[in-house]
Amino acid sequence: MRVVDLVEWQFAPLGAAGEAIARRVHAAHRASFELQEPSALTGADWAVRSCGLVGYLPVDDGLALRIAPKVPVRSLLAMLDLALDLDSLRWHETLTREDTVGGLFDVLALVLARQIGSRVRKGLHRAYVEERDELQLVRGRVAPRESMGRQLRGATGLVCDFETLTEDLLDNQILLWTLERLRRSSLGSPEVRHEVRASHRLLAACLSMVPVRPEDCARSYSQLNADYRPMHALCRLLLEACGASGGAGAAETVPFTLWMPALFERYVARWLDRELRDVLVDPHVGIPLDAGLRYDADIVLRDRATRRPLAVLDTKYKDTDRPAPADVQQVVFYATVLGCRDAVLIYPRPVPALDLRAGPVRVRTVGVDLARLPETEPAAFTALAAELTRGPT
Repeated sequence: MRVVDLVEWQFAPLGAAGEAIARRVHAAHRASFELQEPSALTGADWAVRSCGLVGYLPVDDGLALRIAPKVPVRSLLAMLDLALDLDSLRWHETLTREDTVGGLFDVLALVLARQIGSRVRKGLHRAYVEERDELQLVRGRVAPRESMGRQLRGATGLVCDFETLTEDLLDNQILLWTLERLRRSSLGSPEVRHEVRASHRLLAACLSMVPVRPEDCARSYSQLNADYRPMHALCRLLLEACGASGGAGAAETVPFTLWMPALFERYVARWLDRELRDVLVDPHVGIPLDAGLRYDADIVLRDRATRRPLAVLDTKYKDTDRPAPADVQQVVFYATVLGCRDAVLIYPRPVPALDLRAGPVRVRTVGVDLARLPETEPAAFTALAAELTRGPT
């Protein structure tokens, strides 16, 4: 397999076979990549660039892309930590290996394996579940119709419905299935492989192997299983990145990708939600129109008491420091429909401050310097959020 190395948002020349490679990439993942055709003026080759996808991505049987993020991997970890509510996980203690996307995959796998091992040592979450079985002694409630039918066929027992305390629950099966996927993937570090195998053995000894989907990781929690929340968040991330399906078999090189625009949007929403006490941070607000059309605003800030919209925020994970006219039009449209007078475009890099009026709507730009995380927080939000939440402009 040919592996092409890219850096997010940078065009990479593809050499003599560039046109064939570029068209294969574009055909398979049109929404995530841009092509650049040869220029007679510059003599440049065919080139391709990722528009927000990072990680390891097989394109077909003979081609794979290895895409490095434009920000340090430590910044990715800081974003994941907040976006996925993983505040209890101590990334700096585990990020001792190569600062690459492959290293990030190893870190995520290692953290999950250690968290699972710790929970097994304390005892897995258990709960009562309903069971039905034929017993010689009555337990729970007798099912008379089923019992009579079996006795007419010569059975001597009674069919009973009863509750049993078990740890073979979906909460724990999610952990085992994720470790199974990791165990069959190409983990780079012997230490990580050892930790994953060890935690896998502990769970496999007492749980059923049940395939799960990423969306199955969204669970409800109580005081008894509250520490499962960050583990399930990691499981969802890893299952989405690696592919949740896949049967047993030999070790494989699984895809591991992160879609940075979605991660950036989630990070911004969680930062605002953590910092703003009197404001409701409402993500993915649907704006229905006639003829079945619908748009989604990334983030809407609302007054917590009245739910009145205060501002609409749109994250733009783009390699630019100035908004396109279409971006301004989009956010003004959202603000107008929602009835608020403030709109903000948020970029993943320092940008020149823009402050303009479009009718009654005031549009501003804010840049978050992702390259400096986690040492610095997006301080630009602090003053802006305070201003937006004082009331209508």
